[in-house]
Amino acid sequence: MNATLTNDLISEYYRQIAREDFAAYQPGELEERVAAHLDIGFVRQPKTANVVVKSTAGSSVVYIVTDDMPFLVNSVTTELVRQKCPIHLVVHPTFVVSRDTETGEIKSLTPTDAQHVASGDTAALAT
Repeated sequence: MNATLTNDLISEYYRQIAREDFAAYQPGELEERVAAHLDIGFVRQPKTANVVVKSTAGSSVVYIVTDDMPFLVNSVTTELVRQKCPIHLVVHPTFVVSRDTETGEIKSLTPTDAQHVASGDTAALAT
């Protein structure tokens, strides 16, 4: 898979999301989020994280692009809950990324078979 916004990339990005979760979003909104995430992570050097928070339409989206970091999603969602920030949806797309060693630009994206939880239900974290 190349590093451009395609229907295949969008499908892979959201493959763990239940169909009913899609109904809460306007047409094109989820595609725009994939495009934003691709843009944010298009150039990145090893052992660095690209983290951006974007606010649109009354909600904020946290985008993180980093090397594999166990428990990162749990740590981020736990902190958001601790800060009393409502979480509507958690999406954890996982790709193997090949990058140009000099520029850090994405050369290719390969979906993984990793099974991550993707859910808006974070009630269990609010202890």
